[in-house]
Amino acid sequence: MPKPESIVAMVKEQEDHLRQLHVRMEADYRLYRLEETLPDQTGDKPEENKDFRIFTANEPQTYADKIIAWLVDSKMIMNCYHPVQKLHPPQVDANLKRFYLGSERAANERLRRMSVVGQSEVRSSLGSFIALRGWYAARALLRKDDDGKSFIDITPWDPLHVTAVPGKDGFEWACHRIPKTPGEIKAEYGITIREEDEDCEEGSVWVYDYYDGTHNQVTTKSRPLKKRTPHGSPRVPVVLGAVPNLPMFHSNEIADTTADYGESVFKAVRNLYKNLNFAVSIWLELGGRSR
Repeated sequence: MPKPESIVAMVKEQEDHLRQLHVRMEADYRLYRLEETLPDQTGDKPEENKDFRIFTANEPQTYADKIIAWLVDSKMIMNCYHPVQKLHPPQVDANLKRFYLGSERAANERLRRMSVVGQSEVRSSLGSFIALRGWYAARALLRKDDDGKSFIDITPWDPLHVTAVPGKDGFEWACHRIPKTPGEIKAEYGITIREEDEDCEEGSVWVYDYYDGTHNQVTTKSRPLKKRTPHGSPRVPVVLGAVPNLPMFHSNEIADTTADYGESVFKAVRNLYKNLNFAVSIWLELGGRSR
């Protein structure tokens, strides 16, 4: 199992490779948040724009919310596949579907109990990430608590902070990087981190949840929080994918095509929104001056 410094270096290497993709994800999220900014095409310096009237269309947010609602409320179709094509009792398929529905319900109950730390139900989280990030990510495990009781752990992850390297059967390794407060780390792992420690930056600590084919380890930048522990899955228990299902294109003329892989709902309209805000902002400014 790699040391904390090695995990941080491996994650940083993958994040540097996906830098343009992450820049696009952040830009799409700012578009969804309706941040008030004038486009660069004004040609003016930022300090000269502070008194301009700025119009920001609400359509990016309402449009994305509509897509997310469709994804969350849509009917899911379940198919049961069998490795051997032969007749089997229909009850087998029915039990598989019941197991899946029960697993999703149990996972949602667990996530609702964790809603105070930003968790929402499985479909709600995945639908939001698919629409706004253009990617989806999650960890799925059947785990046991300290009392030996089994529970379903299906936890959606923000794809912006998930890195993975492909292997022979799925991923070679995958890691989720997330900021946590020292209080959250103390409650979850029993380790005290003070504000003056090197791991603590502006009141939060970056935590690396690392998985390989057999084990799981949780660390900060310099210290382990959870020792090497078997996760019980036959492979890395992480799913990470892009939508739509288009392959990665490599071009001889375009320098970096990673930003085009896995697009959000703003793929074809992000520049139209910027031009609309720019044009209406000019109209409001000129109308105000005339008045």
